[in-house]
Amino acid sequence: MPPAIERDAAAPEVQLILVDSRNHTGSGEILSALITTPISIRCCQSLSEAEKSLQSNVQNILLIPVDNTISATFTRLQTRDLLTGAGNRQYFYRGLQKELASLQTGEALALLMLDIDNFSAFNNQYGHDTGDQLVRLLCERLELCDNKSHLSRIGNDEFTLIIKASTEQIRTATRQVIENLVELLLPAYRVDEHEVHLHCSIGISIAPEQGMEFEALIRCANTARLRAKKLRGHSYAFYDPLRDLDDNKGISLEPELWYALQRQQFRLFYQPRICLKTHRIIGAEALIRWDHPVHGMILRMSLSPSVKSRV
Repeated sequence: MPPAIERDAAAPEVQLILVDSRNHTGSGEILSALITTPISIRCCQSLSEAEKSLQSNVQNILLIPVDNTISATFTRLQTRDLLTGAGNRQYFYRGLQKELASLQTGEALALLMLDIDNFSAFNNQYGHDTGDQLVRLLCERLELCDNKSHLSRIGNDEFTLIIKASTEQIRTATRQVIENLVELLLPAYRVDEHEVHLHCSIGISIAPEQGMEFEALIRCANTARLRAKKLRGHSYAFYDPLRDLDDNKGISLEPELWYALQRQQFRLFYQPRICLKTHRIIGAEALIRWDHPVHGMILRMSLSPSVKSRV
């Protein structure tokens, strides 16, 4: 678990104040008189009511009378995405760590990361409110998928699922779940007066195949998802170290570019051009190499496109 989990920027800001149920309304009136900044103060009879009262883009102050169910409901407020009702990042991190810790010998876990292709373009064309409706509709379809657990929304249009099976059956089980997902995602979405067909890309990493660290599994699933986006239609990709190695290497080395320039780690070589008739040197081709202290001499062609554009 990371030492600190960032709050979703899209989630409303909330402050809960527990008050004596005998003076519930009076506490709200006093607080409203004392605070002059534009906020939303709600007197709620329960946390379930409070959950429905949250407003976006405003400081929410909710006055809650103490009752016996407050602990369980407060936990739900902490771990649920307010837009979709799915788990949030905190729920996802805790769930993934718990599932990894419970894996027995012969068991495996598949992490699926899914998002909508060209979602930013959709938002720009139809607006963010319509985009939110689309995300809710997507989540409703994901909820119908069989044999999955820990459905979570970890970004604007990014969702995660967890699948568990035996080591021998994990890929087969994962493909079966993906087939079910594609059937659910194929129909058009009806959003307001719009009917839109959108595709999703899915990346998959497997534990213990890609390790038992949740950060590595997330990184591998995300890398596979980016490769799946290069395909057409609803697409998926299992993390493949042979096909995704260069991208991972490029991503990890990109922050080191400025350091490499300062330490003069780039080397310039001249490759001669020879005339085949006279066997004389008629020119030279300039080639740059990165003399990395850990990875050795790195050729430009082995770097990811994002790093190539800077070298």
